[in-house]
Amino acid sequence: MAEHRNGNITIVAGLPEATGPVPDTQRMSLSGKQMLAFRLRKQGWSYRRISDALGISYQQVLDWLEAEGASPPVPVSMTHTSVTVRLAAANQPHSDIAPLAAPSAPPPSVTVELLERLDSIAAEQRAQAAAIAGLERRLIDVVKAEAKSLGKRIADAIKGVRKPDGRA
Repeated sequence: MAEHRNGNITIVAGLPEATGPVPDTQRMSLSGKQMLAFRLRKQGWSYRRISDALGISYQQVLDWLEAEGASPPVPVSMTHTSVTVRLAAANQPHSDIAPLAAPSAPPPSVTVELLERLDSIAAEQRAQAAAIAGLERRLIDVVKAEAKSLGKRIADAIKGVRKPDGRA
């Protein structure tokens, strides 16, 4: 997130929990936006967040995704393993309790696969950070332009309120 202070205005910008960069959608066709909306929903984005990111109405996102049968993302369920633990007093060894075996290392192919996956996740996070930084810069530029425009409108309004003799 970025923070920018300008006189009485504090701008804090950023997207929480971004799961991937969103391409520039201003030049994207409606069918392209629809496909992107469906993909973002599969990644767990809310309808409101998708509508904001794509610059379309919430109702349009709702219509598209309901027509496609998109459902809320299903959380990944964790599998539970039943473990039985028996404790023995330190001074009373039990012959029916087997000693703990040393944990085995994963096969080298799994380790390489995990490292490759980690590298791809790190690359995705760097791309997300760059995309968020670009969005933050655009947001700050838009807010600055709007503040400048508002200042001009206020100055024009003050000029219009002045009395004919030149005093306010």
